[in-house]
Amino acid sequence: SLNLIGLRRAGFRDHIKPLKQAFDIFFRKGLATPNALEQIEADVADDELVTEFVDFIRNTERGIVSYGE
Repeated sequence: SLNLIGLRRAGFRDHIKPLKQAFDIFFRKGLATPNALEQIEADVADDELVTEFVDFIRNTERGIVSYGE
């Protein structure tokens, strides 16, 4: 999950809400990766850390592990 304490300590309080939205879309909605990234971009891509999150997922060579149940 998101490291909310670390984000707060690092001064990223304004980014927490959009990052939570992006995290929920990507890991909890059950969408395929391309569809989830499109929805994130449509809903919350105006946040720079969300954009970085999307870019990281698109450019990773090792893949992303799904959020555990």
